[in-house]
Amino acid sequence: MGDGDRIVRNAYFERLINSFLGHTKHKLWLWRMISYCISILGIERSFEYKWNMCINLKGGMSSNISNDNGVELQVKQIKASLNTQGVNKSFQSAKGVYMTTQVIEDMSDILIKETKSVKSKRSRPSVDKSKDILIMAKCLRNQGSVKDMEWKSFKNFKDPL
Repeated sequence: MGDGDRIVRNAYFERLINSFLGHTKHKLWLWRMISYCISILGIERSFEYKWNMCINLKGGMSSNISNDNGVELQVKQIKASLNTQGVNKSFQSAKGVYMTTQVIEDMSDILIKETKSVKSKRSRPSVDKSKDILIMAKCLRNQGSVKDMEWKSFKNFKDPL
C-alpha cells in the first residue's frame, strides 16, 4: 500500500475483476480514480492524488494502510472514548473527543517511547538437550535392557506390550 503507481496498476486489475463479478459500484469508483489520474487532474495534482490514497500511522516502510481503514480506526477510537461517558454523552462532549483524539494518541505514543526501555533484538538462546539425552542413554545402557528396567518411582509398572 502507499505506492501511487502500483495503486493505479492495481486499479486496472481490480476493475477487470469487478466487471467480471458484476460489482458496478466498485467498477465505477475505479474508473473514476483511473480517469482522475490519467486525464482529469493535471500532472502535479494526479501525483498528489495517487500518493495521498494511503496513510502511515506509525512510520516506517510498508506500514501504510488505505485512508478508509485509517478513518475506521479513528471512528473506533472515538466510539470507545464516547462509550466511557455513559449517560453524559452530548454533542459537545462528542465534539471534544473528536478534536482531541489525535492529540491524545500522539501524546501517549511519545510517553510510551520515552518511558520504555530498549528491547533487545536478540532472541532467546536455543536449549541444548544433547547432554540430557546422553545421560538418559547412559542410564539405559547401564540398566542393560530397557524392557526389564525398573525405576524406584514406578515399581508396579508393567509393560503393556
